Amino acid sequence: MDALRGLAILGMVLVNLQGSSHPYALLDHAEWHGFTVADLVFPLFLFTAGLSVALVQERAQQPVSLRRIVRRGIVLIAIGLAIGWVIQPTLDPAHIRVAGVLQRIGLVYMVGAALASRWRGAGTPAVAAAFLLAVHAVLLAIPLGGADSLTMAGGLNGWLDQHLLPGKTYRAGYDPEGILSTLSAIASMMLGVTLYRLAQRSAAPTRTIALGAVLLIATGLAATPWLPLNKNLWTPSFALLTAGIGAALWGGLRLLWPRIGAARLAVSLARIGTVALTLYVVHMLMIAVLVRHLPDGTTLWHASFALFHRAIALPEGVASVAYALLLGGLAIALTDALRRRGWVLRA
Repeated sequence: MDALRGLAILGMVLVNLQGSSHPYALLDHAEWHGFTVADLVFPLFLFTAGLSVALVQERAQQPVSLRRIVRRGIVLIAIGLAIGWVIQPTLDPAHIRVAGVLQRIGLVYMVGAALASRWRGAGTPAVAAAFLLAVHAVLLAIPLGGADSLTMAGGLNGWLDQHLLPGKTYRAGYDPEGILSTLSAIASMMLGVTLYRLAQRSAAPTRTIALGAVLLIATGLAATPWLPLNKNLWTPSFALLTAGIGAALWGGLRLLWPRIGAARLAVSLARIGTVALTLYVVHMLMIAVLVRHLPDGTTLWHASFALFHRAIALPEGVASVAYALLLGGLAIALTDALRRRGWVLRA
């Protein structure tokens, strides 16, 4: 499970630290409808969070208190807001982005962990996930201003972000971590809780995980004619497909771990998974430095990649990946140094 979380955070770091504004398509988020490898990493993280919550609550001798759950969620939200301010410092509330990755994780965690703590079986999180996905699907279809939410910045999704989400949105008219898409994001976590509990109660857990993965992927793909895959909206089809892929990866790691678990790469991946929050913050602080403007008006990010691209003389897409690997490696090294000193963020 730590290795799966490590895989998710490494994917996030690789995607976020691309040097080019035109990276390989698979490592760039789909502009609207569509699905790429880059689109997988965030829902994979939430699915893994569901697995982790179920594991922690299974091992706890008494239910995790609601107070502890809320405290952890608030800490995650606060860290996310602080990072956003460091990247773009401002005292104008209208220019502060309230939504964000850690803010979404914190909110999803609070709701998902509270539900999972209250009911220990697999049925309740499964019903909760199905309910949230169904409600989200219906709300996406509600037309406002002559358009539904499947149009960019349109429908109820756009209206909620424009009128009820404080501060600025990440994109014009909507936010990828906005209000309505949080419904299916919570479902992503609840599906992780459900599958973990089903597997733990099964006589053949690997088969259960495999069947769950197939069912989730098939259901997600079957829904695409009506609900296209869309990370910005976190459509129910997107939540189902990504949870299915997450289940397949988890099942594969469980199956292979007795053979590969002692390998250096596997150990490193699992170790990274245990410090995922610290690595996320470190790489975002690197981004906060990279977006600073130089005297000529360009950003340090743009200028450093341009130098790197000329130095290695490779196609732009390859150079962009190499640049991300270089910076990602630096972020991992810094995080590992912090880990060895015990300076690790634990929400």
